[in-house]
Amino acid sequence: MSIFKLLAAGGVTVLLCSGCLAAGGLTIHQKLEGSEVSVTLKSIGDASKINSKGTVVYGYLLIQSNEHLIRADLSCIRLQVNGVGSSKPYVDRVAHVLTEKFSADGDGKIRADLYWIFREMIPAQMKSGSLGLQMEKANSGQCVTAGRSQV
Repeated sequence: MSIFKLLAAGGVTVLLCSGCLAAGGLTIHQKLEGSEVSVTLKSIGDASKINSKGTVVYGYLLIQSNEHLIRADLSCIRLQVNGVGSSKPYVDRVAHVLTEKFSADGDGKIRADLYWIFREMIPAQMKSGSLGLQMEKANSGQCVTAGRSQV
């Protein structure tokens, strides 16, 4: 069983997982603007497969709240491995999907298969405390929008 630690560094709260060795199936959590953000890692690979340099990390994102969510700016959510930050996330689909106004499901939750790119090679096996979430405010100032959409 993983032991979680909260670490505040430079005004950014990061949730780390201690005792986690393999990336696949590892879930990390963090609060964001009153919502719970969870990222479950699926795999780590060579980014050359997606025509990039470095390492690509695939994962599943879930954002949920007591309030009904409308949308989220997924570019707020980045990964950190051993203190190295990732790119903004990309939606793992055949077609390009904008992450800035990613719509919630009908039940008011944000769900997405994503990937992040690291310019450096990172290990496929994570050492204790090496993985975290980094939350950065969006350009609009809000990462998650809650309420009821007008349809």
